[in-house]
Amino acid sequence: MAHLVKKIVKGHAYWYARACHRVGGRVVTAWQRYLGTAEHILSRAVAPPPPESLHIAHAGHVAALYSAAQHVGMVDIVNRLAPKRAQGASPGQFLLVAAINRICAPCGKVAIPAWLAKTPLPRWLGHPPETFDSQAFWNHMNRLTPKAMRAIEQELTAFVVREFDLPLRTVLFDETNYYTFIHSFNERCALPQRGHNKQKRTDLRQVGLALLADATYQLPLFHDVYDGNRPDPTEFGSIVEEMARRLRTLRDNCEGITIVMDKGQNSEENIAALSAHDHVHFIGSLVPTQHEDLLAVPLRQYKPCEGREGWHAYRTQTEALGSLHTVVVTHNVEFQDAQTQCLWREIGKARSALFALGRQMRQWNGRGIKPTIASVSSRAALILRGRHMKELFSTRVYETNGGVRLAFSFDHRAADRLIRSLFGKTILFTDQHSWDTTDIVESYHSQQRIEDMFRVTKNGGGVAWFPMFHWTDHHIRVHAFYCMLALLLRGVILRTLRTAGISMTPERALEHLEDIAEVAQIYPDGRALITTNSVTPIQRTLYELFKLDCWMAPLLGTTPQ
Repeated sequence: MAHLVKKIVKGHAYWYARACHRVGGRVVTAWQRYLGTAEHILSRAVAPPPPESLHIAHAGHVAALYSAAQHVGMVDIVNRLAPKRAQGASPGQFLLVAAINRICAPCGKVAIPAWLAKTPLPRWLGHPPETFDSQAFWNHMNRLTPKAMRAIEQELTAFVVREFDLPLRTVLFDETNYYTFIHSFNERCALPQRGHNKQKRTDLRQVGLALLADATYQLPLFHDVYDGNRPDPTEFGSIVEEMARRLRTLRDNCEGITIVMDKGQNSEENIAALSAHDHVHFIGSLVPTQHEDLLAVPLRQYKPCEGREGWHAYRTQTEALGSLHTVVVTHNVEFQDAQTQCLWREIGKARSALFALGRQMRQWNGRGIKPTIASVSSRAALILRGRHMKELFSTRVYETNGGVRLAFSFDHRAADRLIRSLFGKTILFTDQHSWDTTDIVESYHSQQRIEDMFRVTKNGGGVAWFPMFHWTDHHIRVHAFYCMLALLLRGVILRTLRTAGISMTPERALEHLEDIAEVAQIYPDGRALITTNSVTPIQRTLYELFKLDCWMAPLLGTTPQ
């Protein structure tokens, strides 16, 4: 018969279940099982009540971004430079919530509390979700002046440069624009204007954004929101002095900072304004068709570009935009092939359309509006509106007894000459005369990193500019500001990944982290037990890399991928 046995080990009582029987008149233990301490036995004997409810929050990506914000002291800097009474949530917390929302689940301010309720952010911030409603947000943001936003950006930038020891040998500059749905007759704002929209929405008003970013980790260093109808060179000229001052404050132990920009900022005035600052240099590009003498240099005078297969470069000095610059003309075989394929595709489309128009004229049966030389010429010009098409096709519209006719010809020699002289070539110019050709080429082509930053703000898969439900200039500037803060958090994530040797985009890393959920079991007595779901090896690696145990519950087991 089984019975309980107590054993004292080092002053502690432990219980066992044991069964005995007699063998030859002696009592022999048949089996024995360890049960534990009395408390342990009691806890197993009295089953806990089932949880009353479960709350599941996808928390990993939010925790990584919150950790990044804590690392750079975002909330503290905002609160110090834009203070308020110590009551309720602080301005820094409101901006942090808006910045993280832009990355995780972009929505209007009315929907922010509902989104917050599905995340652990209220627990970390110490305020319930309803604290961050739309009215409270704008009550705080209306106190955030443009001067305060500039000061916050400058201090954050300076801290990040020191903390991450950014070299700042080169920085990237570019401009873009974002369409809005602000009514044409809304006169409460001046920033949204009609202009050449880069997303082809010329039917809508737009706002412009100028951005200066670190070339290493894509961290924003300076931004400016401007009128949607202001040309790029004009905007660059209006902020070049302020950018130079900002760079001067970041210039410690640096011989000079080189701004990498594209041809959209070219003007004699802008180049002169940059040259006036001895600590600021530039690398840009020239319009190839404006420098036919450089395009005419034969390829046999080009030299191979070190580290870039299929690339060759020709280096010289020439007068451009009012002063003497070092010029590097690059030729990329792969780029030339891609441009050539695009050209012949457009040629095929234009030829087919001209044939169709000519056939339509020959088959006109007298019905409808009678074609005229002017109308057919206009339609032919519309067909040839693509780049280089008017150089390659010649058209003749004439009238016969049977009506208007269209004849056209194609210049094969002109096409071959175009491919040989222009395609695959980029003309770079700089005032960094001491840099070698490889440095100039590599630095200029890092420009794609700032284009990537703009891309993630527009494609909905990164730091989303859209939706933007604002129609006053101040609200639009605040919207741009917390989008820049979101880009800063993204840059910190990228820096952490690169430092750990992980070749993964921030967006991909956050996707993995999003699937790490916190599961809160809520019991009738108000107790809550928070655990996580099981994770993959990649998720565990990222969890440990970003030190999410500081904010989240410990991880459960790892499941195979």
